[in-house]
Amino acid sequence: MLAIQPTALSKGVLDATVLLDCLPDVVLVLDEAGCLRYANAAAERQLGWTRDKWMGRSAFDLLHPDDLAVAAASMGTMQGKEYGTPVEVRVSDADGGWHLMEIVGANHHHHAKVGGLVLVVRDITQRRMWEIAGGDLARFQQVIQHSPSITMLIDADGIVTSVNGAFTRLLGFDPSVVIGQSLSAFVANESLGSLANVLGSMSRDHRNTSIELSMKRLDRDDLRPIRFEFADLLSDPVVAGIVVSGYDVTELQRVRNDLEQMARHDALTGLANRSLMLSCLDTYLAIGRPVAVVFIDLDRFKPVNDLFGHEAGDELLVQVAVRLAQAVRPGDVVARVGGDEFVVLAPGISGWTSATLLAERIESALSAPYELGVGPVKVGASAGVAISDSMSSVASLLADADVRMYEAKSERRGTTTRASGEPRRNASERRRLADALAAGIGRGEVVAHLQPIIDLDTRALVGVEALARWNHPDLGELAPASFLDLVEDAGLDMPFGAAVLESACHTLEILNVRGIHVPLAVNLSVGQLAHPSLCEQVIRTVT
Repeated sequence: MLAIQPTALSKGVLDATVLLDCLPDVVLVLDEAGCLRYANAAAERQLGWTRDKWMGRSAFDLLHPDDLAVAAASMGTMQGKEYGTPVEVRVSDADGGWHLMEIVGANHHHHAKVGGLVLVVRDITQRRMWEIAGGDLARFQQVIQHSPSITMLIDADGIVTSVNGAFTRLLGFDPSVVIGQSLSAFVANESLGSLANVLGSMSRDHRNTSIELSMKRLDRDDLRPIRFEFADLLSDPVVAGIVVSGYDVTELQRVRNDLEQMARHDALTGLANRSLMLSCLDTYLAIGRPVAVVFIDLDRFKPVNDLFGHEAGDELLVQVAVRLAQAVRPGDVVARVGGDEFVVLAPGISGWTSATLLAERIESALSAPYELGVGPVKVGASAGVAISDSMSSVASLLADADVRMYEAKSERRGTTTRASGEPRRNASERRRLADALAAGIGRGEVVAHLQPIIDLDTRALVGVEALARWNHPDLGELAPASFLDLVEDAGLDMPFGAAVLESACHTLEILNVRGIHVPLAVNLSVGQLAHPSLCEQVIRTVT
């Protein structure tokens, strides 16, 4: 007769450790830091590594790098829950091979006899291979799951019904948190309007579309730019949803920002360039915001370049840019618009006192000595100010500031660009006056007054000098100091000179009739002297 030996089971006594070692699945216990506290015998059988060598080490060291985010997110979902979300990750064995494992955890950190996270790990590598061998569907699912791009399915209201692992890898949110939530819950506030517009247009037009959205990241303050493609398959009986695919465009955005920086900023100083400055000024004027424009030109910059070389000149310009940025207010625009020319836009300044103080502060800051690699150098700066009004344009403001900068430079050199007491004219006034002068020449408003030239010894009349006058229809008779600077700027040298010479010759004819024969002296501009048809014009007038 066969004798049956009593067993632990028949005695009602079970050794939990032995029981766990008999299980076909791996059982692990991790502490709060994710370090291994316990592993059953199946861990050695399936993965080949010795338990003693792994005790106290991080279990995350066994995971494939691409699966770390998924595992961490799954652990995060276990807070306050009895069981976590099952996840599939790749786990390394002792020989360096990878096993596809399904892991589900139970939170027992507060259990006095456990004090950790209990994980049940099942090797599903063979099962997946059987599924793949039985058809392409499982393989395709694996491809989607491990794709580097986000793939998800949302309904007509934007609720996520399915999502792959890339969402977790890129943004950190576990699929169990994402599914059932509106996609908008993971979109940054700045992009919510764009998402709403896309979903709204798709509900009306049912057209596929794409959009770039700033996405939130789990436990991170920084956002991640994702380019999403939306494909409307709501009418498809199998899919019945909107397929959304997304890919990370962080690097693309960085390159785009770099290119924009290069296109709108000065390469040497990093300041705004002329294009960006003009755009900002145009915006201020378009919205009716008052703005002061300060045009700055460095004094004695060329000698620095000539004496020490262009490298020293570039070094100086970089230091000038730093001082300018420190001298202005937060929100002011500082631009380099030429070799040694800069412009400051100060929005909100509408009074001359504040604008003049800003210009003086800039001049003072730029006039202090500079320490360059070649030694100390000293340059100055001249600043001209213009303030916007209802008639201002971008061109007129910059022209006004430019004119006043040259006036400041001339006054500093002891010269002047206008007669003492003459009021400053802005660019609009100068343009209107130049137009009026051109028309006045044609109407005969420009005439010559003949000033006698007397020999002081004999007190005899020895000649006359033609002095130009403009009989302005509204302003009356204007002396040359009021308009002569406009003649050259407006390119009126030749017609203006011809009008003065013709008027002078006409008066000279009257004197000749009366028996007074004297030589005539006429002042000529540089532009007239350089003009190839000057001689022909003079001959034609006097004959």
